[in-house]
Amino acid sequence: MANWSGIARTNYVLPDNVEELEKVAKRFDLRVIRKDERIGFVAETDGGGWPSNFYDAELEDDVEFDVETMLMPHIKEGEVLVLIETGSEKTRYASGYAQAYIRNGDTCRTVSVSLSDIFAKAAVEFAVDVKSITDASY
Repeated sequence: MANWSGIARTNYVLPDNVEELEKVAKRFDLRVIRKDERIGFVAETDGGGWPSNFYDAELEDDVEFDVETMLMPHIKEGEVLVLIETGSEKTRYASGYAQAYIRNGDTCRTVSVSLSDIFAKAAVEFAVDVKSITDASY
């Protein structure tokens, strides 16, 4: 069985607090990238995907990566942060998804899409049974 390998990155957004975003990035193996006054993130985790957690020695426990509580409070209100991840296990099981977040005050909204969503979307658009559109994973 092969390991999954991928790439994950964001778009560029206007930060409210660059220092806090850099602290979060460091803990979770994210590289901060810059374009003018905007910043973005690239995952530098072992597999290349978005991090899930890190071990906090002070707490003696794992801390879960949560975009809504760790990144969004430090991004300017009204900015849309888009996280994209794509990868595969060798040439099998291609996967990918994107999530978008927006913060209005203390409220965060999110929307997501997966590459596998295309099967249902195509079935509706072309008026065919979704079971007739098969995945070629092997």
